Amino acid sequence: MDPSEVQLQEIEDKEFKKEWPRLLTEAEVKKIIDMPGNQTCADCGHATSLLPTWASISFGVVLCSHAAGRHRSLGAHISRVFSLTLDKWDRENYERMLKTGNDLANSELECKLPEGFTKPCETGDNFAEFMVALDKFVRSKYQEKAFTRSGSGKLVESAQTKSMATIGSMQFSGVLLIKVKSARQLICLDVTSQSDPYVAAEMEGGQQKVRTKTVKDCANPVWDEVLMLNVRNFRSDVLRLAVWDADTLSEDDKIGHCEIPLRHLLRRASNDEHDEGHVRRMPDVATTGVFDDLILTGGDPHPCICVRLFQRNTPRGFLSVELTYQPLE
Repeated sequence: MDPSEVQLQEIEDKEFKKEWPRLLTEAEVKKIIDMPGNQTCADCGHATSLLPTWASISFGVVLCSHAAGRHRSLGAHISRVFSLTLDKWDRENYERMLKTGNDLANSELECKLPEGFTKPCETGDNFAEFMVALDKFVRSKYQEKAFTRSGSGKLVESAQTKSMATIGSMQFSGVLLIKVKSARQLICLDVTSQSDPYVAAEMEGGQQKVRTKTVKDCANPVWDEVLMLNVRNFRSDVLRLAVWDADTLSEDDKIGHCEIPLRHLLRRASNDEHDEGHVRRMPDVATTGVFDDLILTGGDPHPCICVRLFQRNTPRGFLSVELTYQPLE
């Protein structure tokens, strides 16, 4: 073996022995992308230049941001979606990705596609139709298993088709990645224990809503979880974040909430982009548009925004998040 290859192998072995869960190294992400079929999205006809940066660990496939959003709408009980570059991975999930890949998974999930069927493809002027078609295809393929050997071989009508048509009629400019890092000093709403907090995120208007897992009995929870929302106009859209206390026998209680106009973040990016101590670049993120690939910083020790949560004008704690805008073009 060439000495340089031996050295590379030693470096990779050291990286692989790091404690899990953790972020994937560049070498580990490359191994996933190099799997057969993983150079393109498993579900749509995107060009090869648009490398997938998301994965469904439930099926062992890699996805573009559009398909990843549709997988998230299925629910984690059907498809668990992880970012290849932003999420912390368990070792078993990483190893599963190396055993599957798009070609192998699609050989089972797409063996009975309708005759003459072409996967949904976004060309730049048909985004509304593309999103509706992609949602219908993803639900047919993964939720209904319509194209497996025992499937019907037909696209199925989705209960979400009507609502997706409503969302699809809106032209999106990009995707907002919300890395929910942690919270601290959350008030206690349970009588016998600390609250069981989770974070819900939505854009003004409520067409989309996503949430984190629940952390049991904790006033200073750590999530390190990435959520994703479509952005119509980052100069006018408002991000709403709320921390809730999960209850079993009654409705969940809202611990606190905040609203973040994206235009304020654009202004902050403009002020911070010359300060190398406050801006960090993310790999494999598009660099076009006003937001580029900046991660904005706040007053916390790590590069993120630290916001104070309020409920009825009463302080309820602090929430730390990272926001990254990824243009669709």
